[in-house]
Amino acid sequence: MNKKPEDQFKSNHYQRHNEARFNHLESLSIDFNDKTVLELGAGIGDHTEFLLSLGVKNITSLEGRKENFDILQERFKSNEKVKPLLYNLDLDSHNNLNEKFDIVYCYGLLYHISKPKELIEFLAEHTKEILLLETCVSYESNNASNIVEEDKESFSQSVTGYGCRPARNWLFDELKKNYEYVYMPITQPDHEEFPKDWTKKVYTKGNLTRAVFVASKKELKNSLLKNNVLMFQKEIYEILDNKDEPFRRYYSQHGEDYLLWKFFDFKKDGFFVEVGAFDGVHLSNTYSFELEGWNGICVEPGQYFENCKKNRPNSICINAACVGSEDIKEITFYEEELGLLSSLDISTEKKEDIEKRYENRKLEFLGHKEKTVKAKTLNSILEENDVSEIDFITIDVEGAEIDVLKGFNLHKYKPKVVILEANDEEHKKELIDYMTIDNNYLFSRNIDFNLIFVLYEYDSFKIGKIKINCSIEKQLHPLGLKYTLPDYLSGLQYYNGENIIYTLWDRFISLEKKNQEIEEKEKIIKKKNQEIEEKEKIIKKKNQSLAYFKPLEKYLEKIVNISIKIHPLEKYKEYKNLLNSYHKLKENENRHNNFLTLPTDDFFSARNKKYYISELDEPILIYQVGKVGSSTIYESLKDKVKDVPIYQIHNIETADEILKKEKQKGFMEGLHHLTIGSELNQIIKNNPQIHWKLIVGIREPIHRWLSDIFQNINERYNYFVKEDGDLKYDKLIDFVKESLETEPMQDWFINELEKTFKIKLSEINFNKNKGYFIYKKNGMEILFYQLECLKSDFNNMFKDFLPDYNISLQNANESTDKKYYIQYKKLQELLTFDEDYLREFYYKKSVTRFFYTDLQIENFINKWKGK
Repeated sequence: MNKKPEDQFKSNHYQRHNEARFNHLESLSIDFNDKTVLELGAGIGDHTEFLLSLGVKNITSLEGRKENFDILQERFKSNEKVKPLLYNLDLDSHNNLNEKFDIVYCYGLLYHISKPKELIEFLAEHTKEILLLETCVSYESNNASNIVEEDKESFSQSVTGYGCRPARNWLFDELKKNYEYVYMPITQPDHEEFPKDWTKKVYTKGNLTRAVFVASKKELKNSLLKNNVLMFQKEIYEILDNKDEPFRRYYSQHGEDYLLWKFFDFKKDGFFVEVGAFDGVHLSNTYSFELEGWNGICVEPGQYFENCKKNRPNSICINAACVGSEDIKEITFYEEELGLLSSLDISTEKKEDIEKRYENRKLEFLGHKEKTVKAKTLNSILEENDVSEIDFITIDVEGAEIDVLKGFNLHKYKPKVVILEANDEEHKKELIDYMTIDNNYLFSRNIDFNLIFVLYEYDSFKIGKIKINCSIEKQLHPLGLKYTLPDYLSGLQYYNGENIIYTLWDRFISLEKKNQEIEEKEKIIKKKNQEIEEKEKIIKKKNQSLAYFKPLEKYLEKIVNISIKIHPLEKYKEYKNLLNSYHKLKENENRHNNFLTLPTDDFFSARNKKYYISELDEPILIYQVGKVGSSTIYESLKDKVKDVPIYQIHNIETADEILKKEKQKGFMEGLHHLTIGSELNQIIKNNPQIHWKLIVGIREPIHRWLSDIFQNINERYNYFVKEDGDLKYDKLIDFVKESLETEPMQDWFINELEKTFKIKLSEINFNKNKGYFIYKKNGMEILFYQLECLKSDFNNMFKDFLPDYNISLQNANESTDKKYYIQYKKLQELLTFDEDYLREFYYKKSVTRFFYTDLQIENFINKWKGK
């Protein structure tokens, strides 16, 4: 159990979930402005705060758990719009709520209630206009409420210990009994718990499945809502990106005004501020808004102010420089001919940068003219003009942005969007720190040199998703053609945030480069075809000599069929004898190295199977740390794949070192595996022409470490075994916790895979949502798989990896078959870890972060953190 409610409600998983809900609800365009709201299951108030941001009149927030309610009440004690109530949401007591509300908001509560039918009746009784309902549902299409048990100690689950997972059909029908109109949105929140295709049974027991419903007392005219249970839904931005956009003219340099229009949903009125407005039109971020009826302020201290005043008759135009202190009444302004690069700063670096820009435009830089201009803070300008609310502010003052911001009370005016220009990395860092650390804004994205900041996470998500697809109007610099950037003389088109002209040119260059690469590859292919013809001649000759190798196979089988019936030490010795004999025969016959002299792990088998490597083979190497399914993989392959050798190995790079240590202890079972690993190490290093096919498994590390320990519980770890055969569980648990970070899987990837085949964890880019991934490098193919998905994904996995063989799963070496299985399960039930430690371990220390989704890791944490 979490120690306090904040630990649960402020977790990354929960906040990501809320972000998806909030973005989706905003996309439905439901009017909350000046509405009364009843909120059920308020928790600690995150949803309450979101509803306030939508402009509601007031909120009555019901919460049934005392620990959550205390935080909720403290959080909003000074906000007159919020009325928190401690309320039994399972409705065991009398309903003493007598009001009706414009909107009833019930997100994430119904599935924690054991009486969902009664709750729906309660919701309808208090709804004046609309019910908004989000809940976990059953993935099945049965017509039932499906009562389930829940952890009543958890701060976000049922107080009574019982909840429900109603079928969508059942829930839709119950809502129809209480509301005249019931809808489902055609979209779903952007989160894995909200399915888009309800025909696929991809969700399993333990995974939550959610849906959103809207019910109303009157018909809603909303194209995003359908009055039936939907089997297919979409991502919200599939819909948003396809909305019809009203006509606008755009003038900003990189489509910033288009981004702002999209963010503000093309609303008809608003207020802007532009500091560094130039002539009011050329590359302006605000001119498009004035044309559509918005109001605003344009501030410009330079020589083009009169142009700005003329071009922007409906805006308040201020001829001054914005500064950071009310004490400054005048300031020196350094003006250059273009006017676009004039500034309060004239450092050497700044001057050199301006000279370079003039040179790029093929203009002569005549230096700066110093002049004294009026100085004002942005606060004083806003106060003088009775401005109380700002939708967005854009500041482009060539390096003096921080000075402007120091004279602007962000906490008072709270503009929804702030755009600041940063011409270098140092300036960018300074602006980001000032806005995020000092003023609690979020850095959402940048467009070229412009940094965009917003106040809220859902605004950041929204603005980050907008794709800039617009035409920038053709425009002239006030001094004429010579001073205008060529792109803007005829206008330009942006698609997905890229200048189409540049994009097409880049694609042309890319195609030219690819054509050259194809020509080179054709030459290589031609050369390889010639090599293949030569090798085919060798193979033909080799096949003619196969009769020679038949007696050799029988000789090897005869030796080893005797050795496997005896002690491991003798088995090891016989293997070495076999290897020496094989080497000697090859040297005597001088077969031109067409064969590499290494028998496979099952060399003793009497099956007609290839157990040596030839140069044209793609040998299979089951290469992984122990206890991640290698035996199951090997048993599944061995009878199906007979034309290439298969090796099942845990150690290659470290084999010699381990072999030396094991010899000092006395010979043990498995030494012949280490010997094969040692031989393979030399073959891999000396024969780069071999194209290996690797199979590498990954497993949740705590389960893997427990399996490893129990595999050796009667030998290496026998000091945890009592005389009666039971285990010393307390001491074993202490050992597991102390040794977890040294468990071998992490080191295996570094000391084995990376050193043997030069493959780093960071380059694999494993497809976490699929359960397996085929990675290709330097002629090799590597199949990575999650052990947890081995059974469900096995057929698809090997159909992709070894399509020429019909391979089926053969279980082997499973824990349920072991004599220690009962003790193993008992230890799992007793073993728990601190949740903070688990998060540090899984997200920062363990290899799990490279191979498992956040949802899977959260399930691991829930498994091991205990109650």
